[in-house]
Amino acid sequence: MSVRTLRGMVLLCLLTVLPSAGAYVFMGSKWPQAQTTFYVSIPGSNGIWNSAFEQAMGAWLPAGFRFLIVRNTYSDPCNSSDHRNGVRFNTNVCGSAFGATTLAITSVFSLGAQTTEADIVFNSKENWDVYAGTLYGYATDFRRVAVHELGHALGLDHENDVPAIMASVVGNIEAPRTDDVTGVKALYGLAGGDDFGNSLGTAHAIAPNSTTNGVIGTGSDVDVFRIRLASRGRMTLRTNGGTDTVGTLYSSTGAVLAANNDGCGNGVNFCLARMLNAGTYYVKVDGFSTTKTGPYSLVARFAVDDFGNTRAEAKLIAPNSTTNGRINSGGDVDYFKIQLT
Repeated sequence: MSVRTLRGMVLLCLLTVLPSAGAYVFMGSKWPQAQTTFYVSIPGSNGIWNSAFEQAMGAWLPAGFRFLIVRNTYSDPCNSSDHRNGVRFNTNVCGSAFGATTLAITSVFSLGAQTTEADIVFNSKENWDVYAGTLYGYATDFRRVAVHELGHALGLDHENDVPAIMASVVGNIEAPRTDDVTGVKALYGLAGGDDFGNSLGTAHAIAPNSTTNGVIGTGSDVDVFRIRLASRGRMTLRTNGGTDTVGTLYSSTGAVLAANNDGCGNGVNFCLARMLNAGTYYVKVDGFSTTKTGPYSLVARFAVDDFGNTRAEAKLIAPNSTTNGRINSGGDVDYFKIQLT
């Protein structure tokens, strides 16, 4: 079997990564709604490529995403400012060479976390055909590669841990699998999808300094995140957005350390701030009530503690010296030690 690599290229303004809880992986942006339009006019082979591409668009309908089509109208994939999704064959990607095993490139453009355009270029140097079943060595099936590239266009990245059309290497999978469908539903807050785990055991790892976009999809949905701190410092957690959220901070054993409803002062977002030692912590994002559902952004900020908080950890300073420090809120104190002879 001929192995060819599938590659998705992301060109993003103000890139914001949207992590995922399942095996599926998000590209970093999404469309305002679960639909977008492609302008499709691929020359050659009596329209076989156009038909196959349209079939590939329809393959994502079970996931709840709708690709609309404008037939027989060409939009240049290399024109990144026309806000039209285009597709074509070419020997290069808008002047840049394809990788040695790259079949196609999807370029995704966004403003913040909102996709504004997605363009697909297929490598015309490859041998292409349209067929079902086992992938043959003589030619690559255009339709299944198109399904994969359209997955990038709607917001999914490569996934190699479970069977998925979004695997980075083309194979015998021809259509979106369960993981692909679940990923789309989670990304767009559709029924049947959950973007993040709802317990400590299924918590999604985030960095101490990060912004994570999520969705409270139903009245019973909660999102739980795991944060690992390498040192002591001040951890601040808050949500942004119009969804009324409640936040709870847990220790590694599940003990509640802090909880907040409207600490940010706007009656909607929670704010938590606490001095924490090195270790593992969890934060749960919940809707204020069963009717409070919708998107939110979880903002995590961590500042390393500058000086020790006990006499045993006191910082040695000279008798004649000036030392700059910072008292972080949430119980921070700084200890210094002076030795006189």
